[in-house]
Formats: sequence, C-alpha cells, structure tokens
Amino acid sequence: MIAVRRNIQINSMCTVFAQSEVTSLLAKRQKREDIARGIHVAIFNRTLSLLKRVSTAPDIVFAGGVAKNPCIKRLLGDALGSEVKVPEDPQIVGAYGAAIIAQDSSE
Repeated sequence: MIAVRRNIQINSMCTVFAQSEVTSLLAKRQKREDIARGIHVAIFNRTLSLLKRVSTAPDIVFAGGVAKNPCIKRLLGDALGSEVKVPEDPQIVGAYGAAIIAQDSSE
C-alpha cells in the first residue's frame, strides 16, 4: 500500500471540474498518491451519500464498476463498520438483473 502524506480534498462531483482540480493540484506539485487518495475519498463520499438514502444496514452488496475498486470497498466497509460484499462480476449485476426482469415480463 502506498503511504498517503496529505489528505487532499476533491470538491467537484462533475468529472470535468474534478479533472481541472487534479490538473491544478499536479501543477502545485502535490504528490500523485495524495491526489489519488483524494479522488477515492470523493467517490467514496458520493457513494456513501447515495447509500444512506437507501440503507446502511449490515450485509451491504456493492455492485457496479466502482465495486471492483478495493480502496472504495475498504473505505465503505470502514465507514459502515461491516463487511461490504462484492459479487464476482459487479459491473454486470445491473444488466443481469434487468435481463431477468425483462425475461419474466415477457412470459
């Protein structure tokens, strides 16, 4: 694991503006690993905010492409105080579920 020296905050939810923030941080000679951690924390904060709208009960299943990111999974698990389960292919779970629903509705 890479050691993070500074907690850098990325404020933009929009990827275009976040990219501008990152470019500015690089120009200010901030460490790349600190910037990367800041990006992860920004994604984590957004994910946690959305999750809290639904539930933060134990046995959380994290699906979608971001679920393949071990840092986000660890940040979520630490924040929730429980294990976050990730399916084998989390990036296709939504499409798979939609296909099952479509098949059931056509019968």
